[in-house]
Parts: sequence; C-alpha cells; structure tokens
Amino acid sequence: MLAILLSSKMDPFYSIIGSFPTAIWTFFLGIFLFYWVVAVLGFVSIDLIDMDVEPGQSTQGMNALVGLFLRFGLIGVPLTISLTIVSTIGWFLSFFSIYFMPESIQGTFLIWPVGLVVLFITGFIALWATGYIVKPLVRFFQNTRANSRHTFVGTQARVRTSRVDAFFGEAEIVDGGAGLLVQIRCFDENTLTIGDAVVILEYDQEKHFYRVSALD
Repeated sequence: MLAILLSSKMDPFYSIIGSFPTAIWTFFLGIFLFYWVVAVLGFVSIDLIDMDVEPGQSTQGMNALVGLFLRFGLIGVPLTISLTIVSTIGWFLSFFSIYFMPESIQGTFLIWPVGLVVLFITGFIALWATGYIVKPLVRFFQNTRANSRHTFVGTQARVRTSRVDAFFGEAEIVDGGAGLLVQIRCFDENTLTIGDAVVILEYDQEKHFYRVSALD
C-alpha cells in the first residue's frame, strides 16, 4: 500500500489535491479527518463545534454564517458532522472537475478564474447535498440533545466567567469527557465568579440556558 502511495503513478493525484481550487477542500477535509481521529480517541466531543440554533429559527440578528447554514438545513446536527460531509463532497467534486478539465486550462493562468467558478459551484452543491443528507438525522439529534440537557439538572458545574447574573454567565459541566461549556443564568443576588461551584436547577428550552444557584 505504501509503495503505491509513493509511486510516480500517484503524482497526478497529488498535483490535483495540492493545487487550486482542490487544495482548499483538501485543507478543510484534512482538518476534519484529524478532528475525527482525535474524537475517536476521546480527547474532544463530537459537538465541540456547534451552534445552539434550532431548525426553523429566525436568522434575524444572527451572523451571515449561521444564516447560510440555516438556509441549507445544516443546523440541527453537530456542525462537525455537517462540515465534514460538506468538505468531503466538495473535495470529490473539485477533484474530478480539475481531473477532467482540458489541459489547455490546467497549468495556465486560466486555472485561477476557472478555479474560482469551480470552487463556488462545488461549494454550493456540497452545501445543498449535505442539507439533504443530514435532514433525516435532525430529529434524532434534537431528541438526544433534549434528553442530555435535562439530565444535567441537579448536577454541579464550575463557573467560567467573572460574573453570573440574569443576563450573562458560562459554566463547565464535567461529563466524563472533555467537559461541556454551557450558558448559565442566576436570578438571585450572588458573588459567583471564575472557579465557583454551582448547582443546575433547570434548563430553559426556549432561551437555551441553565438556571443555576450557588452550591452553598
């Protein structure tokens, strides 16, 4: 296997994946492949990169990236899954687009404007296709998240911000893995600060935060 990878027959393959525009997809795909290796080893959680937005939620006031993901239906499953699929589809489409491109374009200055068009088209198709692929998984992850969120009620967490009040606060829940950062709120007067322990009282499903109280 190693001999095949190092043989001269693989040179065209390496040339394409390392050239524009496929190199961009190669970069992102490499990042996510490395991430999944680390995740399998248990060093990070699957939803390390995520957006706490529900499908169908208004994009008003959100940044353009969240709005884009909502438009293509990529919200509702861990973004690490969605982005891995997008990168994989985009990589394959870009690779074969360049592979079958006429030699009169490859290796000339024309590859840059043509490559930009290929990058845009493959990106659009990858986002669109991923939306359909992950759509059946949305309900599963919604139920899983709802159940997991409520299981934290009654457990302890460690404050990660300088203050916790009715409008601001973040804490880390030790879940046996890399830890889970969550938004917290406390509606009582308190002196909570970084490192203090709190107990989780309930989860606000509508506003997506945990109501907490000082442990003592």
